[in-house]
Amino acid sequence: MGFKSYICPLLSRRIISIAVKLARLGRDIRFKDYKFGRMLMEYIQFIILKMSREQLGIRFITLDAYEDRVSYYESLQFKENAQQDKRKETVSMRLDIYTEMTMND
Repeated sequence: MGFKSYICPLLSRRIISIAVKLARLGRDIRFKDYKFGRMLMEYIQFIILKMSREQLGIRFITLDAYEDRVSYYESLQFKENAQQDKRKETVSMRLDIYTEMTMND
């Protein structure tokens, strides 16, 4: 768990929210065609959304993606963070779990 700040468009100011950081997540290349990675990410999102609604008020899932995996995470609705640590070999990304899709649940 950690904290992530974002600009709230309705209030035009920075808000600090709770974020869950995913680290060391992967699947064996032999299982690429089975979509286990996508299923795992959907399950993680479900669990975090459930935790957020019942206990913690989590807003974001964050991760550091290797450059060649950025498009994969973008396909899961992750966005690149504006601030990047240029010393790192990864791209900082976030997923706002309260999108239009989850707000209607």
